[in-house]
Amino acid sequence: MGGVSPSRRRARARARRLRQCERPDATTGRKLFACDVGQGSVVACAFDPAADRVALACKDGRVCVRDLATGAAAGPVLDLGTRAGFLTFSHDGTRLFVGTHQDQIGEALLFDLARGERRVLAGHAGRRVVHAAFSPDGRYVATASFDATVRVWDAATGAQVRVFVGRTRPVSVAWTPDGRRLVTLSNDWANVWFTRNRPDVFNLAGHAGPVVRARFSPDGGTALTASFDGTARLWSATSVADRDPGTPLHVLRHGGPVIDACFDRRGERVLTTSADGTARVWNATTGESIGEPLAHAGAVTSGAFDPAGTRVLTVCANGTAHLLSPFSDSPPIELPASGGAVACAVFAAEGASVACGGTGDGVGIFDARTGAHLRDLAFTHDEAFAGGVCALAAAPDGIEIAAACNDEKVRFWDARTGATSRADLVVYPVRSLVYASDGSKLLVTGRFGGGAAKVLLLGDHRRTVQAEIAHTRGASIVGGALSADGSLVLTFAKDGTAHVWDATSGRPVAHRAARDGTILDAAFDGGTANPRVIVALDDGTVSIWPVDPLPAARARLPRSLTPLEKEREQRLALPLRYE
Repeated sequence: MGGVSPSRRRARARARRLRQCERPDATTGRKLFACDVGQGSVVACAFDPAADRVALACKDGRVCVRDLATGAAAGPVLDLGTRAGFLTFSHDGTRLFVGTHQDQIGEALLFDLARGERRVLAGHAGRRVVHAAFSPDGRYVATASFDATVRVWDAATGAQVRVFVGRTRPVSVAWTPDGRRLVTLSNDWANVWFTRNRPDVFNLAGHAGPVVRARFSPDGGTALTASFDGTARLWSATSVADRDPGTPLHVLRHGGPVIDACFDRRGERVLTTSADGTARVWNATTGESIGEPLAHAGAVTSGAFDPAGTRVLTVCANGTAHLLSPFSDSPPIELPASGGAVACAVFAAEGASVACGGTGDGVGIFDARTGAHLRDLAFTHDEAFAGGVCALAAAPDGIEIAAACNDEKVRFWDARTGATSRADLVVYPVRSLVYASDGSKLLVTGRFGGGAAKVLLLGDHRRTVQAEIAHTRGASIVGGALSADGSLVLTFAKDGTAHVWDATSGRPVAHRAARDGTILDAAFDGGTANPRVIVALDDGTVSIWPVDPLPAARARLPRSLTPLEKEREQRLALPLRYE
């Protein structure tokens, strides 16, 4: 009988070594122990940073956890059913991530070793996960896949938190020590990603229905949203200590869709109105309800605080307006429209009076304390159009009232005397009227050509059109806003676009488009140097972004720009200035 050839003996020795995991001493290189894992060879391993044990992935689809000192079993045997390509422990050793693969196909699996739970991280479209890393605090795990994405998952629930799409397939991923950024490496690219909300551009995620109102608090530190999901929500709009922007603060619940929401002038209270037939006042700091719900006979379509923040004006779907005193025992006061149902109402004369407009040809003026009727501001509509008032605005000084009428005209009165304050403005079907904070300008948005806006310079008994803006051809404009200093105009439309314009020239300054969805509301914050915009969509998403992204981008520059690079950035930044 012939002997075994040397080549066959070497092959058998290699097979034995592959079935064993040998741990050498890191200092001397001497073998400390060897553990036999059975018939399957070891294809991947990971050390537990919190304990002396190692996870071994076998070619036959098993993952064994062994004690480093003895080689004995130190955890459950995980039967994957297919070969693992990558393993990593969480920092406390309680969880183990396993990425399986068969060619380019694979699963991302997360095991809770203490509880024996297994979660499938579904989202990479079945493509192989080549690398993963747990965040420093162990709350999240990031995975890099052949689907050219890096995804962040909640380690406790397995829910997907964020998705980052790169140009090429990522091959490795690592967290920064503070857990705020991810570094990913591809074959020819290295990318740095924000794992939390950026301080300048971020979304407010949490609503389950269309968001119909979005506003900043007067100091810009808090955002308020109202949704048809039956809630209004308060969010952090800036970074405060360890709290990221976009952090949910409070949920203000109603029994039906929330239609409107606003802050008082000091930002201390919030008013919400709902289809459940109530208006409610809330503490903006604690989120607690103040007093009992203010009951109405139907859905409450809008609401506002008076300048002092002591009284509330609401408009009800049944065509009535109401004055309420939520902080006293005074009974509610119902205000009728001038010759018809009420469609809109505003405080005027610094809260001393209320203007109501609706289906009739006139604006009713009422005493804001007693509800007594003071006068009617009557007009005669053009016979070629319908009558009535569709929007009202009061100048910041409370003296002038502007009324957008259904005959495509804007009419102006002195709220104290009822006299006409300036000539009628012939426009188009009006969506909104907004005075500048200093009363020097009036923004009129409407549906001419799909979407248009006019900026009017206002003076003593004169009117000059400063800028005319066409939003986008074919867009159905929803509304507009002026920045705090009146230098910028914001328009937004049902096509999912929001545009910022120079209020003097009408020149475009910034533009953002939603991937899918209709913008239902948008507003500026109170900043003047570089105001931010909040945008609410019908798919429940809300985003906040600066008009000028350059300051935040420059703050993240790793070095100063060369003169040629700076010249290029100045050209690209136009019409914005890049200093």
